[in-house]
Order: sequence, then C-alpha cells, then structure tokens
Amino acid sequence: MKKIFFILGLIVLISCDKDADLEIYESESLTYFSQSTSATYFVENGDSEFKIPVGVTDASDVDREFSVRIIEEESNAAPESYILPETFVVEAGSYISDVVVKGIFDEVVDGKSIVIELAEINGSSIADFDNKFEVTFFRFCEYNQETLAGEWTFTSEFWGREYNVELIAGEDEFSYLVNLYGPLEGLIGLTNTQTIEINVNQITSTSFEASVATQVVFDANTPIFAVNYGPMSITGSGSFDTCGEISMSLAFRVGAGSFGSYAEVLTKN
Repeated sequence: MKKIFFILGLIVLISCDKDADLEIYESESLTYFSQSTSATYFVENGDSEFKIPVGVTDASDVDREFSVRIIEEESNAAPESYILPETFVVEAGSYISDVVVKGIFDEVVDGKSIVIELAEINGSSIADFDNKFEVTFFRFCEYNQETLAGEWTFTSEFWGREYNVELIAGEDEFSYLVNLYGPLEGLIGLTNTQTIEINVNQITSTSFEASVATQVVFDANTPIFAVNYGPMSITGSGSFDTCGEISMSLAFRVGAGSFGSYAEVLTKN
C-alpha cells in the first residue's frame, strides 16, 4: 500500500512540473535588457566596443531582428562620439543577443551619456520593464609612465597663467618630477622655484589619483607679494587621467598663514 501511495505521489509531482513548463512556454514573449539598465563604458584608443545584453523569454526557429533608438531628451553625448546601429538580431534558437555601441575615442567627453530604448522585435513584445539602458562614456588609456612623461600645458588658477612645463619620470613608475612655476622666473621675476614630486595612486583598475605632499615651490618675496613671506609650499591632490590630464586642488601656504586652495591643471601636449 505504501508503494502505491509513493508512485501516485510521483505522478502528481511530474504532472505539476509539466504544467509549470507549459505555462512558461505559453506566456507572452518579452524582450528586455537582461543584466542591468546602466553601465560605464571606458572607451579605449583603437577598436573599442561595448556590448549590452538583451534577453527574450522564448526561442524562435528563425532569426529575429530587433531595433533600438536613442532617447534624445535624456541623452547628452554628441552623436559623433559613438556609433549605434539601429537594428540587431537574436539568432534562431537563442534567448540572448547584444546591442553593440562603439565609442569614438577622440570625440568622447568624459561623463556624457546616451539612453538607448528597445523599440521593436519580430515575434516578440518589448517588456514594460528594463526596456531602457543608459551608457556613460569615459576615455581610458592604459597607464604608461614613458608615454606620460614629456611636455604638458600647465594652467595655474593661483597665477592666472598658462604655459608649458616638462614632467620627468621619477624613481618609481608612479612618480613624476616637475618645476611647475619655473617659467615664471623669467616672466614675472619669481625666485627660487623648486622641482616637486607628483605621486600617482591607483584607486581601481580604471581610476587614478594624483597627490602632492607638502613641498616648497618658490620664495614668496617682495615685490610680487609686497611682503617678504619666505618659502611658499603647496600640498593637495586630485584626479589623474591616464589619457593625459592631471587636475589638482593645491593649497598654498607660507609661515604666516594660508593663501587658500586653487585649481592647478596639467594637460599632456
């Protein structure tokens, strides 16, 4: 008797499983962005592309073409900074495909984005969830000290001037030597300008930080400052873009007190 009840139980379980499969199979076919609804695309200099997974809840015995469009009012990246075809294909027998975006390195502006919307697909419907995807662009270059050393344009908020300086590779691969204010000796009569060290700290695989420990950079003497303040030192930190930009907030200080903090920016020539 126990064996009979056990067999009947198995029949009931199998019957339930079959019904569940049939229910999933017969439900409406839906298409949606299958992993997330936003991402950061680090565009490399060269052949660079970004794939956005798209899922369909059923498989078809034929290829299915689907289309996408840019939601202009929610996007701010320039059209020339990316390539996005209008149509893609979910291959026969497959539940997945990709929307492929290609960033144009020279045209990308960091932090700009596009919002892509699924528009239409043959033999399926666009889901009313996860049907939009935001891609935010950032340029990315592999860190290379040899490439980064050389001539840079220096824009100093403290002095309100722009001129060229040279970054020299330091003793280790994450340090640079530069006389930031040396050219001002001839331009405005600044005295005793000093070479300083800028250190680079890797935060993540794609982000870096620049830092300057407290170092003397020049003498704050008359007549430029009207008072003989003695040595001027700087300290601070900021972002280090491996494609060639260092943007730091540096605090200027003499023995008598602080002159405040200023944006000091280096751009690779």
